[in-house]
Amino acid sequence: MTTNRQKRVFLWGFWVWVVLGMFLTGCGKKGTQNLTLLVHAPKPYLLWLQTQLQDFTRTSKWKVQVQNYGQCDDLLDLLNLEKGAPQKTIAVVEIPMELGSRLISGGYLSNFNPIGDSRSVTHGLSAFEPRMLWPQANRARTYLLPDRAELFLLAYLKTPLQDVEKNWELYKREFSFVMMKYNHWGVPANFKLEADPDKWNFYDLAFMGYYWAARPYRKQLLPRIAHRGLPCASTVNELASRVFELGGTRQSLFNFLSDANLDQFQWEGIFVKEGFYNAEMWENNWTGADLVSEFLHRTIFLSYFTPEELFDIFKAIETDSNRTDIRMPEVDLSLLPRGCSLELGKGLRPVRTGKQESGLYVWYWGIPKTFKNKKIAFKLIQFLSSDSLQSRALREFGRVPTRRRLVENAEELVRSPWKRTIFGLVRRQIREGVQTLPIKKVWPQVGAIYMDAWGKICVNEQLTNRTAIENELKPFQKDVQAILVPDSTVHR
Repeated sequence: MTTNRQKRVFLWGFWVWVVLGMFLTGCGKKGTQNLTLLVHAPKPYLLWLQTQLQDFTRTSKWKVQVQNYGQCDDLLDLLNLEKGAPQKTIAVVEIPMELGSRLISGGYLSNFNPIGDSRSVTHGLSAFEPRMLWPQANRARTYLLPDRAELFLLAYLKTPLQDVEKNWELYKREFSFVMMKYNHWGVPANFKLEADPDKWNFYDLAFMGYYWAARPYRKQLLPRIAHRGLPCASTVNELASRVFELGGTRQSLFNFLSDANLDQFQWEGIFVKEGFYNAEMWENNWTGADLVSEFLHRTIFLSYFTPEELFDIFKAIETDSNRTDIRMPEVDLSLLPRGCSLELGKGLRPVRTGKQESGLYVWYWGIPKTFKNKKIAFKLIQFLSSDSLQSRALREFGRVPTRRRLVENAEELVRSPWKRTIFGLVRRQIREGVQTLPIKKVWPQVGAIYMDAWGKICVNEQLTNRTAIENELKPFQKDVQAILVPDSTVHR
């Protein structure tokens, strides 16, 4: 029986040969040659990028065909198929963070340094935000240059929040009894819902989840908080961000029995068991696009979003307000909340407090070894990673740039008030704290194990006792240890 993967390989193989056929028929045009740029992006961005590349075609005499790939495995399949293709046209590829180490160690990518002047390559690296560079990029070896970044911000609806602020004292006692089931003490000493969202912690989120789930809105009684539920990289990235908020590090992500992970699973179990989370997020495998849609229709009131997703929200309100249930003034944003342990200690304060940190996920540009004209491929990457193109992508799609100057002055590059708000917060979030997500080759496997553990412990069994969670996590930690083999090309 043909597997889904085999079907994908066949379909992508067919696509490659069709494109090659198109290129071969066009090679007779004097003065212009063809190459392919592979990216992972929605259709509006693909069309926009194809238009932007006209300037590159005019100056280089190379026509660039922008093509999209769906899943990470599709990129690997395409690069493998390219090896046997009669014409090697894939010149540049956009690479997700978790695939970089695998492609470098597997010999798929070319080192930039022999292509261009090594001094200019090294000097060029200094133009990028240091935390977004590939860790081993240097004068000797540079296989990847950063294209764009993703991090998380918090978005919420003002009207439901105002309702919570008005009535929170009436519900504080009931909420404390709920928390008492899990930490024996209830809420922390002097607990109150913080008026400043930048001062929220996980107890504030839990209280809002409790309040909204207990009160009907528009005659509907629903949980109003959610996050991604589809087992994929973006969901793992969001859960990893919560570990960072709880004081964890990249190393913590490989130790499921660390305090930050145990706290994370405990909070997640409570949010599921008490009905603070909307169950559709795991029942229907919600993605970031689903969160955007549910937020626009007021199904959920609070969630973590990337800047690109926030652009989608505000653009939908701005351009087609008749098809959305919210208006511009109703949406507000803040930094991520500070993590804290459910466990209370001396003075009824959380035993562990974390930081307002987000995971930082980066996409990179690379040159396949199969493409012969590496100088033109490198010129294309220079064009794609230029200040000019990154600033235009920032203004149009909310893409977080990787060039240092743009990161530091992003809100000054846009005029719309909501765009300035988003990128002002992006700059603040980067300043307050981001941790780059792991680049180890085994990280995708660890992420899959993490999702399995989350599904079993938090969703299916709805465990909330810390000791019970720790016992359930031990077999998963053994699975992680089994795949943590030394990697000579990656150190983090």
